[in-house]
Amino acid sequence: MGNVIVSSITRTPVDQGGGVWGGLGAGTVTPDINYPEIPTVEIDVSLQRYVESTGSNANDGQLVANGGTGPWATIEYGLEQGFGSTTWRWLNLRGDNTAATGIAKVDAKYMGTTPGVLGTPFVVRQDPTSAGTLTINERLDLQGQSHVLVHSITQAGIVGWSTFTATGNDSHLLWRNITGIMTGLGGDNLGFVESNNVDYFGVINCDLTGPGEGGGIHGNTACIVHFQNDKFKIENNILSNAPRPYYFKHANQGLEADVDWSFSNNWLKGNVGQSFISGRFGNVENNIFDMGLMVANSGGGIVPFGDTFRHNTFMSAFDIWDGDGVAISNDHVSLDNIIIGQYAIDQYGISAYTNTCTSNYQLYGANIIFQGTTYTTLASWQAASVPAGQDINSVDGLPTFTGGATPTTIAGYKLNGGNGVNAASDGKDMGADTALVGTV
Repeated sequence: MGNVIVSSITRTPVDQGGGVWGGLGAGTVTPDINYPEIPTVEIDVSLQRYVESTGSNANDGQLVANGGTGPWATIEYGLEQGFGSTTWRWLNLRGDNTAATGIAKVDAKYMGTTPGVLGTPFVVRQDPTSAGTLTINERLDLQGQSHVLVHSITQAGIVGWSTFTATGNDSHLLWRNITGIMTGLGGDNLGFVESNNVDYFGVINCDLTGPGEGGGIHGNTACIVHFQNDKFKIENNILSNAPRPYYFKHANQGLEADVDWSFSNNWLKGNVGQSFISGRFGNVENNIFDMGLMVANSGGGIVPFGDTFRHNTFMSAFDIWDGDGVAISNDHVSLDNIIIGQYAIDQYGISAYTNTCTSNYQLYGANIIFQGTTYTTLASWQAASVPAGQDINSVDGLPTFTGGATPTTIAGYKLNGGNGVNAASDGKDMGADTALVGTV
């Protein structure tokens, strides 16, 4: 398995089992110590603390049954105590809890030693013996934290979690197995999880439903929103009902050699919201986008560059554009995708623009647009493509899904004969492998 030449970039894919480019044949999220799994073995109760709405912040946070004075009353207090601890490292939520009641936010700027270390993070979870919902009505702001895993929580409320750290601080902040429904009007750059300048940021195996759109809901409300992250995994999620189901804003600003990110195996579900990616040298693979994707620099941000888009199913448009008429979004690779809506490489604000984006082995169901010119057939684009020789193995036409023209389940997006079957560059079906998409 040698280097793969795509456009003007040489990339060395990593075989993760069953294939390359992020392990499309692996079937599950690739294990990685930087993105730790949910612990399968309980740690000693002396290393755990508890929050319950009937508790008191005057308690020691330990259950009476474990020899303590009782749980704390608020998650805010529990987080502040946990991030200052040098002993215990699991925080359990018991029953229903609400953040914040009379407290604006958790602003725990502990930049030094925290209870979590690489591979053994500080854990926030719903107590498996006490079901409940965490309602977040003011952001839980985990500033400056390192090695935190939030998992197995049912989330509600009008806002979510927020993180901010200095780039390169080895932060490792991860959300797994969160099920959430957001209400309210949202807000600018607001989501279930917001992240800014966090290395090793992850949202994995979550099912997040936004508040919808219109009726005063802010257009930048997202299920997941993050900025300038160099290393992250957004994998195996179902994101729906938000103006921007996924919003990666202002491209990662680290050195190109230090960039390692993937957005894969996600279902961007339903007829609300177009997702947005502004990233450099990452992989967007094996996703289903019901409402399409825009790749741009969001006006003034660092320009997205050199991303690979492979084995995705776009039920609507896939657009690559300049965003502010000043800087180009370039050198992207599109391969093995199904694009039912338009495919647009439209750097229309730059008269001297030279395209270095490449595409091949695609199934096109609508027009291809390049720099303001619409090509209504694949043949006309092939004859005039820039660079020359694009899409020589691509196909014109619509797919036939097992779930009909507008599938309502992940399994319904599997091809059922016809265009795109066994026609990808790897001999597989074009589009997303439905066996790998969604929560696992």
